[in-house]
Amino acid sequence: PLSSNNNMSGFSGFAEFAKADSFASTTAAATLARRRQAESKKNSSVGDGNNRRNKFQPSPIYTGSDARLILLFRKIGQKRDPATKVRALEELSQCVFPPISKETAGSEAEDYPRSEKIAALCHLVFLHQSKLGYDNNFSVRAGSYKALTASKDHVPKAWMGLFVGESGDDTTFCPAATTVGMAWIASRGDPAAEVAKNAAAFITEIIANETEASTKVVKEATCKYSKAILTCKRASSLQDVINPTSAQSTSSGVSNKSTANAGKNKKNKAENAPVVNESEKEEMEECYERVILSVLSGVGWLVQCYPETIAAEQPYVDMESFPDSPSISRILQSSRGSFRREAYNLVGKIC
Repeated sequence: PLSSNNNMSGFSGFAEFAKADSFASTTAAATLARRRQAESKKNSSVGDGNNRRNKFQPSPIYTGSDARLILLFRKIGQKRDPATKVRALEELSQCVFPPISKETAGSEAEDYPRSEKIAALCHLVFLHQSKLGYDNNFSVRAGSYKALTASKDHVPKAWMGLFVGESGDDTTFCPAATTVGMAWIASRGDPAAEVAKNAAAFITEIIANETEASTKVVKEATCKYSKAILTCKRASSLQDVINPTSAQSTSSGVSNKSTANAGKNKKNKAENAPVVNESEKEEMEECYERVILSVLSGVGWLVQCYPETIAAEQPYVDMESFPDSPSISRILQSSRGSFRREAYNLVGKIC
């Protein structure tokens, strides 16, 4: 410890008095060692902060090893049949994250180590943000919110780390901010009552302690998520926002010669673009309309519940200029009457 290095009152033997130069060199070496120790401690503390921030993150894969969870996530993330996904999500809520009470003590949920539950939560968050939360089947969306909420009592530290994160002066580092924004929007704007109910329960768990940090996370996450969604001009662009990994994979690992190869890369991207059939187009349009309408409605409710969100001093919100944004102006001129109607309602609440 640094304090022990500074303690010169103790007698460490006659050898240190044998030669003045030896004492001077020893003192200088000790001073240098203390400085290096202080710098190392400072750097390690910064590293620990980064590690703490990165400890809990949405994971594109299930990093655990439990055979049952592997099978469940295969059904949840890879199957197209809604009934299969709903049953798997229900099993996840009932068996892995059941309500904790005296009656459930000794249940099979205790057979899952904490590490497996954390891995399950991190992967579930990723699936929710990229698939489940946008599924056209309302039971899938509702089941996903239910499982996310149920996991809190089992891994509370990881849950709070993902959905509340660390609050700073002007912004909040929240690894799963997208899920928080999606949940608020769904709780106020999803057309399915069951989805709205389960999403509201999820939001209630976040703001249960009524701390400034948790409330700030909800407002900041909702506004950032809404602005990102409202920039989408068509269903295909919404898919790019929902699942940007496919777009990023084409650009990852590109060297400084990418400018020279831009035309070639663009051509290859067009050639490798997935072919969308009519059925998939209809599903994408259905999702696009529901999400845009939900966002417009949810933002209006955010302003009503938290009037301070339209204050100019909120750097992450800036809702005062929201009605003048290109996104709102475009939606106000949309050929879809439902879009125009909801956009006018939002502008009226903000102004």
